[in-house]
Amino acid sequence: MQLTKNIINSGLGDNGAFVEGDEIDYEFRIINRGNSNVLLEEFKEPLEDLSTIYLADDSGTLIDFQEVLSDSGVIILAGEEIILQAKYIVKASD
Repeated sequence: MQLTKNIINSGLGDNGAFVEGDEIDYEFRIINRGNSNVLLEEFKEPLEDLSTIYLADDSGTLIDFQEVLSDSGVIILAGEEIILQAKYIVKASD
């Protein structure tokens, strides 16, 4: 399994820096690089105050990823990648 976490937008500050009140869009990519399917039953992101983490279903509808995990888990086929999305609002304390 491989996990990457990327910021996919820019802030409103100088040179795209994020400032208080900006919304940071995160993208998480989980890739099963193994030879067998994997049942993912838990996904933890240490960043506090992150919005709901969403997974796009086959129709492009965003669904709450944690709800899917708690219901039945997510099977990631060998060689398959899933992409998750979440948002974070920058605070003065950041």
